Amino acid sequence: MRQRKVTRYYCDFCGKSGGSKYWMLLHERGCTMNPLRVCKCCIADGEEQPYLASVIAMLHADLSDRISKDNNEIALANLRHRTHGCPVCILSALRQSVIFLAGFNFRSEMDKWRKENLSRIQDAAHSSYYMSELKSSIDSWLNM
Repeated sequence: MRQRKVTRYYCDFCGKSGGSKYWMLLHERGCTMNPLRVCKCCIADGEEQPYLASVIAMLHADLSDRISKDNNEIALANLRHRTHGCPVCILSALRQSVIFLAGFNFRSEMDKWRKENLSRIQDAAHSSYYMSELKSSIDSWLNM
């Protein structure tokens, strides 16, 4: 019989575990339960990431009167506006505020975001690739 001790790393915010310290550090950086998270979607979109504490405070203010269907839709619309439509920031605000808003489906919101932003992100990556290729060819030509 063999026995093996394995080191596990745990996220300080959500409790997710993994066997790689590197991957868990990457996870913690963008974890939706991390109040100081770095949003990859906002970076890819070129938007300034919203300060989640203020977004959560405004979400609580929107729902402070009473929760109704109309109030729920208004709160979700305001949340989309405050997070620039970023589905990961919306999910993060909802998870950290422990509020459930009917009408928010992360998968469909993320699919919509991808469709709206994919071509622009690919164009930016495409142009940066060709710019680097052009720069390297010019550098090689100058060094001849």
